[in-house]
Amino acid sequence: MRNEINHKMNLIKRYFEEYFSQWKIGLPDKTFNERLSGYTHDCSGWLIQYYFGIENGIEYMDFYAYHNMTNDRHIRIYENGETKDLPAYWSGYGYSANDPYGEEKAKKAFKEHNQEVTELLIAKRFDQFTINMAISAGITENNTEIQYEIWTADYFDYQDIEWHFYAAYSNKEQAETELQKLRRDAGGEQSIVKFRLQEREVRK
Repeated sequence: MRNEINHKMNLIKRYFEEYFSQWKIGLPDKTFNERLSGYTHDCSGWLIQYYFGIENGIEYMDFYAYHNMTNDRHIRIYENGETKDLPAYWSGYGYSANDPYGEEKAKKAFKEHNQEVTELLIAKRFDQFTINMAISAGITENNTEIQYEIWTADYFDYQDIEWHFYAAYSNKEQAETELQKLRRDAGGEQSIVKFRLQEREVRK
């Protein structure tokens, strides 16, 4: 079974690494073999969030990549190596000066498109928003609340640590209690399994 898993993830892993080869960005084999959705924030400036799923019996990996020097990328990689572009945030909009309603229509389309993208990302827990992404998404303080999330990572022999979502709580005390229990059960501070608590604003 393990060989089958590795085989099915092989082309997905290869495409991901080739896509970001210029920046030498990759993910541990464990991420692919165990389908561990999560995110990585590379020192080159890329924020990459990824998610594993199944469509019509075919496994895939979605990733959303943000860098402030280029357009966002939202791509699905299937186990057979095929890819599909998915909707990504528009950073702006244009319109004809000859159309008296041009700006209004363009602004409406811009807002509706980015709202649809936000819903897609939230459904996959792609919710590590940078300031620019939050602006594109239309997220404001009036429709957000604080969520307390526990993330986990294994410190093995690779340099870039990949954090994976574990659980979310609306109550900070409850989250801290669970965090202490997880650390204790994992063997304390000497354990190679690490946990951290992250406060984040999420849409209500």
